[in-house]
Amino acid sequence: MKASGILKLSAVALLTSAALNVNAGTSITNDMGTFAISGDVEFDTNYRNEEVSGPDTTTYDQTGRLLIGVSGMRDVGSNGYISANAQTLLHLDGDITADDAWIAIGEKADWEIKLGRFEAYDLFPAGQDTVVNYAQDVYMTKYARGRSDNGQINLSKTTERVYFELSTNFMENNDDNIGARNNAVFLRPVVAVTLTDSLKLSAGAEVNATADSEDAANDFAGYGATLNYATGDFNMNVSYATRDFDTTVQEDTTYGINAQYKNFFIAYVYGETDTGTTSEVKTVYSSYKFANIMDVEDLALYVGAYYSDVKDSDNTDSGARLRVKYLF
Repeated sequence: MKASGILKLSAVALLTSAALNVNAGTSITNDMGTFAISGDVEFDTNYRNEEVSGPDTTTYDQTGRLLIGVSGMRDVGSNGYISANAQTLLHLDGDITADDAWIAIGEKADWEIKLGRFEAYDLFPAGQDTVVNYAQDVYMTKYARGRSDNGQINLSKTTERVYFELSTNFMENNDDNIGARNNAVFLRPVVAVTLTDSLKLSAGAEVNATADSEDAANDFAGYGATLNYATGDFNMNVSYATRDFDTTVQEDTTYGINAQYKNFFIAYVYGETDTGTTSEVKTVYSSYKFANIMDVEDLALYVGAYYSDVKDSDNTDSGARLRVKYLF
């Protein structure tokens, strides 16, 4: 057996052992703090049709993963804490990857420093995106949001109505930018203001602090904002994102709106890329959640579909998905 196969089996055995020795979805608290283990399953049965300049491509398949996570929290002093979290993904194709892996220290409802692998603040919420693909790339101020293989640092501050964070994301030089003098380091400041009990405005940027003309794909500054309205069973987001490249002639702009009422969700995204000529893409996606399957609160079925079209071209992308999700 190959070494990689042994490592995968060892990881699965370790996680299974942990799950058997600790009640799933529960926590243990002692003098050292709180330890918790939990997980979730997402299995998707998919249909996708892609139309480009050549023949159409239709794909029927099943994808998915099992997530197992462990976390720990320790109180320090009157209001401080140390927290850590690790999540492993076991994919249907046999791969094992990491989702989150971080440590944080801070004061509750005040400040925090987080290091590792995680996602920073979402400036363009996708909502209940059971399935969506875009007929061409769209920019959503998420390029430097996180979970990069080189890690990141996040500093945050919380007050009664204002949340601020400054996140860094370290990119790597690869075969596409091997001649670059500096690897890209993005700074990503975000401010979120609670305007009323139902209305929140967030805005931010992601800027390459080590801009290098030999790394044209990372030589840009991007900006984004979202207005969120939530009351009762209704939630709506209106979002905007834009970025401008320095080395190359390219400007991307994206607008989005989505809304959810109880278990029904629908979204529309318009994106354009200007490189001297403008290319526009329009995308609609929607989904519905069937909750409490077999009277189990943590078991749900999601049905979703999408359609994406590039204006004045033959490029379209459409699909549908049935998702089984179980939290444990």
